[in-house]
Amino acid sequence: MDKYIEEHLMLDDMSTCKDQFGYLTYEYYLKVFKTALIWNRITFAEKKEELGKERRAALKKNDMGKYTELIHTQ
Repeated sequence: MDKYIEEHLMLDDMSTCKDQFGYLTYEYYLKVFKTALIWNRITFAEKKEELGKERRAALKKNDMGKYTELIHTQ
């Protein structure tokens, strides 16, 4: 992931990723957002799978209390 960040987000002139007000440009924001999505998908894949199994089990048992608890604690 560090290599991806260095190649795609680190610019020689970081001032080009900001607008005249000092905020990130929309294009640079999209790059950062995409990187975060990729990183989260990799990092939390096992947890997501585990929670999915727990939610399906709660639905199968018709335990809406447990299901609601699982979807609100994520």
